[in-house]
Amino acid sequence: MKTVLKIVLGMILGSVLLIGGCAALIGGAVNEVQKESDKASITLDDYKSIEVGSSGATRDEVIARFGEPQSQDEIQTSASIDGLPDAGFGMECIYYNRTGALASMFQICFDTDSGGAKSKMSV
Repeated sequence: MKTVLKIVLGMILGSVLLIGGCAALIGGAVNEVQKESDKASITLDDYKSIEVGSSGATRDEVIARFGEPQSQDEIQTSASIDGLPDAGFGMECIYYNRTGALASMFQICFDTDSGGAKSKMSV
């Protein structure tokens, strides 16, 4: 009887260790993805501070202030994100991830003629 009990307890302990190890690996992977995402990210307050309209910030000013935006190659592969509008004729858009949030980004579009920020959207 004691042997059966030891086997059952060993199996339970092994299962707990296996589940805990898997959870730790998954948690570490998510943390690494978040760190990578935060490289080209801005906060909501940063986003709100970007002026649009006739006196809107230029693309160069935004990049100088917040750093390089998300790679256009990565945005092209993420074209299926709901709510992300096309840049539109006469517009050039850049994208920043939202700090601390996966799969959330800010789109800032600039008028190609004047260079000023024309619109911005949180997706």
